[in-house]
Amino acid sequence: CGTCDRETDELYRCTNCPSSEYQCNECMMEEHEELPTHRPEMWTPSGWCTTTFAQLGLVYCLGHECKPCPLATNPPFSVIAIDTSGIQLMKISICECRPQTALHSQFIRNRWIPSSPLNPKAIISIRCLEQYRSMEEQGMSPTSYYESL
Repeated sequence: CGTCDRETDELYRCTNCPSSEYQCNECMMEEHEELPTHRPEMWTPSGWCTTTFAQLGLVYCLGHECKPCPLATNPPFSVIAIDTSGIQLMKISICECRPQTALHSQFIRNRWIPSSPLNPKAIISIRCLEQYRSMEEQGMSPTSYYESL
């Protein structure tokens, strides 16, 4: 691993990070706990293979600076995440410290807009909406923008 110098049979790199250093799973996950939509690749005998952080086991935690809530009792759930880096499945864990805090509020605090306030199946990043608005002003159609993701 280029980060911790541990020997490992599993090597990963991130196609979004400028220093695509080869890392072990643990270092890659730690470095990307706040960047769950980046695109990791895993080394296989046939070369680099695209994967997602959800497939590697990363759970994006809402609240507690992307660390698990100490009072969490509910298991993580999956949503489709739409971001400037693409569309992919993301595992989410919510903060349960204040049960009165609505789920959609937790998403919004983390710069995500959920598809519904109660049980969202998809979320879109504010960064993606801002990019879309800019592209739309330049004449790009919604379909073209979606296909570019």
